[in-house]
Amino acid sequence: MESINREPLPPTTFPEQLTLKYEFAARGNLPPVTVYWYHRAGGDAYTPPGMTVEEARKIPGQGPQIAGTGRGGFPGEGPGGARGARAGEARGAQAGAGAPGARQGGAGVPGGGQQGSGYNCIFAGSKGYLGTSGRGEGVGLLPGSRWADYTLPPQFLTRSPGHQRDWIRACKGGSPSCSDFSIAGPYTEWLVLGAAAIRAEGKILYDAKTGTITNNREANKYLKLDYRKGWEVKL
Repeated sequence: MESINREPLPPTTFPEQLTLKYEFAARGNLPPVTVYWYHRAGGDAYTPPGMTVEEARKIPGQGPQIAGTGRGGFPGEGPGGARGARAGEARGAQAGAGAPGARQGGAGVPGGGQQGSGYNCIFAGSKGYLGTSGRGEGVGLLPGSRWADYTLPPQFLTRSPGHQRDWIRACKGGSPSCSDFSIAGPYTEWLVLGAAAIRAEGKILYDAKTGTITNNREANKYLKLDYRKGWEVKL
């Protein structure tokens, strides 16, 4: 992976604007995939080319009405916080939208109303666009007229009763959480490699089995914390 565009690096946070490129090798029967992440804090909401924000939004009362458990961008799904990032193109299947990319844009405005499309993440597929709001709630097809005509497939995945209840249920021996460590761990691992990529020069090659960057030994210092003496974490 590598950072292919970035503003000057702040001392403790991501730059206001950057582009990250992730390249994944083939796995089993899955082909190689490239993911672009476009980040732009505080920017305008992203909308697909040739589509207005009004066209992108869900049509109130039409299409599947999905109740969210956290922050969302539409009535009945909770208010979403505005984000101004964009995430980019990838290849693979994504429900209802063909091969996805992700583009982040504006979400709902706390207290009612909408900013932009109402989505803060938009996946660009070969057959259209799919958006989500909040932390993945508020799913819908773009433009809103496509979602108005859409019928949900049969449900086969366990639904979360809410972030806290999901965690407590799993701790008490109930159903595993909807995104347990076996899922969230590897996902977070590759995602946070972006923090190393924006500090290292050029492309970095990562070995997930050893948890190390193989072509830039110096960049491995960005993969772990430096603890003060006496405060080390021992595993």
